[in-house]
Amino acid sequence: MHEPAMHPSLDDLVAYAARATPPSPPLVGDPDLDLAELVESLGARYGRLRTVILDGGPDPAADDRTGAPLLPVVDGLEVDVLHVWSCGRSWIGAGRTVQGRPFVAVAERVAPAEPYDPTSPEASYVERVVELTGRTMDPTYPVDWSEAEARLGTRLPQDYKQLVEILGPGQFDYFVSLDLPRQDGPWPTGHFLSVHDSKGSDARVEWHTTLTEVRAACADTPGKALLSWAGSEHGTFYWHMNDPDPDHWPVLATEDDFREFEPMAASASACLHRLLTDPRALFSLARHFDRHWFG
Repeated sequence: MHEPAMHPSLDDLVAYAARATPPSPPLVGDPDLDLAELVESLGARYGRLRTVILDGGPDPAADDRTGAPLLPVVDGLEVDVLHVWSCGRSWIGAGRTVQGRPFVAVAERVAPAEPYDPTSPEASYVERVVELTGRTMDPTYPVDWSEAEARLGTRLPQDYKQLVEILGPGQFDYFVSLDLPRQDGPWPTGHFLSVHDSKGSDARVEWHTTLTEVRAACADTPGKALLSWAGSEHGTFYWHMNDPDPDHWPVLATEDDFREFEPMAASASACLHRLLTDPRALFSLARHFDRHWFG
């Protein structure tokens, strides 16, 4: 008596996409598996997709930056539709054959070396960040800024406040979190820093819980007064509070060792735009993903 043939399940396909070394040939799944369910599972890991084959025909505009390296990998299949995601050094593909069988495949991705920005330079950085993440400009997250700024002890930059109201809580590409005001304290996981130069060694960094404390520390020993507004598991982004007008605060970034603070951009929205478009930037998201999302 023969055992029935076993076909790869949804979990098998998702695991293959995550673990396979590119280039890896297609793994064809159970014929009863729904492609929409597979796409949803992969989208939860890899964000926004592109479609490079539809109704059996490849997208003529597809290139190395948008998923074309997957086309030769699936060449041996009769492909009806192929969706792709970029993730680091891999292109992840999920599709369906003309026979209705779902599959996944993995191709090698060459990390970009130069900035790529499809948005209009005439738009504001807030508008460009929102467009890059596939969102609209409609506000979704109301904040009582008068109350939040009173608790914090300072006004905040307008572009940051606009981004918060549009995007709400979440992360860019699951990596960079946007700090939001909360009701039970002046700031969420963020903090004030004072950074003081030290002769012959790395800068001396002190943490503070209030604006009064950080200003007193900088009055006692000259230094930079910083306030965090975003971060990842590898580092944090700060405003340098060097101007009475918060809209003039530049952004600095530092890794978790706090040894160096790198100038990033003139504002929070300009910094985020750089992360999403410039693979050379510290903590770049453009290095790992060709399409971006927030959620």
